[in-house]
Parts: sequence; C-alpha cells; structure tokens
Amino acid sequence: MVLGVFGAGGFGREVLETVKQIQIKEERWERVIFIDDVTTEKRVNGIEVVRYLQFKENYGVDDARIFIAIGEPANRYKLWQLLKVDGYTLETIIHPNVWIPDTTKIGEGSYVGGNAFVSCNVTIGDNSLFMPCASIGHDSVVGNHCVCSDMSNIAGNCLISDYSFLGLNSVIKENVFIARWTIVSLGSAVLRDIEEEEYIVCGVPARKMQQNTEHKVF
Repeated sequence: MVLGVFGAGGFGREVLETVKQIQIKEERWERVIFIDDVTTEKRVNGIEVVRYLQFKENYGVDDARIFIAIGEPANRYKLWQLLKVDGYTLETIIHPNVWIPDTTKIGEGSYVGGNAFVSCNVTIGDNSLFMPCASIGHDSVVGNHCVCSDMSNIAGNCLISDYSFLGLNSVIKENVFIARWTIVSLGSAVLRDIEEEEYIVCGVPARKMQQNTEHKVF
C-alpha cells in the first residue's frame, strides 16, 4: 500500500516524522509520497513530491491511501470531498506512543500526534487532527474536519462540533458544547457553551469576538 501525504508543508513534514515512527514498529506502507499542487519542489525531506493528478494516474484507489496534511478545517473538508468523489480511502495516523482505549473511536483520515492523551469512551470524527500533547477527557466528542492544536485541553463530556478549530493551549471546561465552525483562539478558556456557529472566541473566560463566515483560520 502506498501512502500519499497531501500537503508538503510544515505539517506534512511533521506527519512524515510520525509515519517514520510507525514504520519502525510495523512496515505499514510500501512507499510514502507527498502530494502538493502548490510547491515547485520535486523532493521534500527526501520524499518525492507529485501533483494530485499525477498521483491519481499512478495509484488507484486499491493501491493507495491518502492523508490530508493541511491544518485549515475548511480546506480539509474541501479535499475530503474531492478524495471521496475519486474513491480514495483516507488513512488514519496515530503516533505509536499514544494509547487509544478500546472504548474510544478514531475516525477515517484522522490524526493523533505524539504524547497526546485520549481518554475512554471518546469519539474523534473523520478527517480531524488531534495534535501532539493535546488532551481529551472521558465521554467527549470531537466532530468531523476539526483541528485540536498542540496542548489544547478538552475536559470530559464535551462536544466539539464539526469544522471547529482549537488553538494552542486552549482549554474547554467539562460539559461544554461548541457549535460548528468555531475558532477558539490560542490560550483561551471556554467555560460556557458556544451555541452560535461561525464565531471566533477569545480570552479567559472566552467571549465571542467576531463572526467568521469565511471560515478562515490562517
């Protein structure tokens, strides 16, 4: 099986390092290739870079799996739609030093980075990123196409709805609901439900700052 890492930027290179650690434990993929339609580089960190059309011509849906290495929820969702229309299965990547309880579910195409803590009876949806040193407590749910940044901390019984982005060092109090397309700014503490969609929240405690109908994080 060939692994296509879609995105040869900074996060793509971080994913590559996780892939190397997995390969030491078990040789899951015969070959790893970067897919990138923007860069002009032919190789990145020793790995071949190809355009998506070239990858699709060379590797069919039975020969390859793809991981989306892009940190913007809206762009992750667009690529997910494209790849699903083309029939690809997305690879789920979990760093080998992370323990996933058997009562926890990690969705298709999602990522769990090194030194993350994932508790029991947790659900992380499809195509979501749970970055290094992030933490999630029991019975919490992260939806589809979400990004939980490094050292973000989700307490127990929380619901993080689809397309949400939790910034570095953000904290979500127990039993809190966060609506779709929410951006929690870095270092913020969400102590109450965020019921309206498409808002940026910031501060300690976090308050709504402005709407983000364009769904842009970066």
